[in-house]
Amino acid sequence: MNRAEWLGPAARLTSVTGLACLLLSWPAWRLAGPDGLGGMTTAAVLCVVPGWLVFFLASRYRVGNSRVSQVLLGTTLRMLFVAFGTLVVQQFRPNWRFREFLVWVIVFYLGTLVAETALLLKSPRS
Repeated sequence: MNRAEWLGPAARLTSVTGLACLLLSWPAWRLAGPDGLGGMTTAAVLCVVPGWLVFFLASRYRVGNSRVSQVLLGTTLRMLFVAFGTLVVQQFRPNWRFREFLVWVIVFYLGTLVAETALLLKSPRS
């Protein structure tokens, strides 16, 4: 397995997510103050980690050598990881409601899903 096969797309996904965090930090602060920034950052991390895992698994196992199966794997992993992670965060930070956390989960979930899918479809086949 070539490390560049998954590290390159993972780095691009991380860069896109980091840029989104920078652009959305002011709206998060205006919406919910420090809790909004904390919730936004937590949501970003929660949504970028399954993308890393998908790139690693797609390069390692060549999931049926099909882009469709890689995208479906990515969507399923993201959904399960983010849903479970959101439940865990809500247990430890019950004061983070919709404005502080859940709106950012939705934004980063959709944004990282689009970026991950585009990177998976763009990557060369081996």
